[in-house]
Amino acid sequence: NVNGDLDLTTGMAVYGAGRDSTRVFGNGAERVFDLDPGNTLGHTYAFKDLSVRNGVAGFTFGGGINASSGATPGNEHLAVQRVELSNNSTQLSGGGLRANGPTVVIDSVISGNTAASDGGGLSFGGDANTRVDVAFSTINGNSSTSGFSGGGGGIASTSNTFIYNSTVSGNQARFNGGGVLSTTASGRINLINVTLAHNRADSDGNAAGVGGGLRMEGNFGLVQNSAFAGNLVGNGSTVDDCSKSASLTNINLASNHLEAPSSSCGFSSGSGDVLGVPAGLAALADNGGGTRTHLPQAGSPLIDSGSDLLCLGSDQRGIARPQDGDNSGTAQCDKGAVEVELSIPDSVFANGFE
Repeated sequence: NVNGDLDLTTGMAVYGAGRDSTRVFGNGAERVFDLDPGNTLGHTYAFKDLSVRNGVAGFTFGGGINASSGATPGNEHLAVQRVELSNNSTQLSGGGLRANGPTVVIDSVISGNTAASDGGGLSFGGDANTRVDVAFSTINGNSSTSGFSGGGGGIASTSNTFIYNSTVSGNQARFNGGGVLSTTASGRINLINVTLAHNRADSDGNAAGVGGGLRMEGNFGLVQNSAFAGNLVGNGSTVDDCSKSASLTNINLASNHLEAPSSSCGFSSGSGDVLGVPAGLAALADNGGGTRTHLPQAGSPLIDSGSDLLCLGSDQRGIARPQDGDNSGTAQCDKGAVEVELSIPDSVFANGFE
């Protein structure tokens, strides 16, 4: 399709030389990649080490990558690794990416994408039997813009969704879930060592949306070792880190999370929770690794305050967990996507070595 998007009609791997070296543009006129259009069989696709930018899908799905257009939705399997999806848009769902089948997004940057409907950055449209993983990634500066269906500024999902060691920052939605919106009916949403910061729901201020950081509308959920900071609702300064629907009864929000500056999720405190304390996060920046993160500053309550029970083996940057970040003599998992390393006082080196 020389004049349109790149139609991939059989399973394949698309590998580049790196996000800054291999860039595929839609030039603001077309979607970039369309997977399995009209195919009933379903295939497996992999994208690695490239950037997908400036795609425009119009009134179809997936501005950057669309893995939902097969004749049998959900048949496509998709893996995205060390990929940047940026400045893509659609008038429907999935500004950066839309997928209905099993999907893995890892070590990737999803930034500056827009969807009129749900999922400004990522939109997953599978059912509870469809697993989606988002790991070691940063989802920032995305938006969903419709006042009544524009939910999940960063991520929107009806699939069985697992997000871990990732940063969801600075996204906004005119409706529910500025950072993340989960509407799976019988599946689950799991967040482990995730930082949700400075996201906004109900961005037009018409009181139609909730859940600045996270909105959960299913029956099962787990939020562990995660940090909520500075998430808002409306066009003012009202704090709304997360919200749940009345039907959400099996949530563990959980032990060992932090909400700042105040508790707005409506859940009972679990063991190790920290509520109403500033998170002490620095601005989104390059702190090592391939994606930007919010680094906890000295004295942050995130440092060495998480549970080692579900502590992941490394942080978003690849730094081993746990570390003794507060120099207490005991290594303990941090809350959020970043593990602060042991700092050695300058006085140790004051007299040099013999």
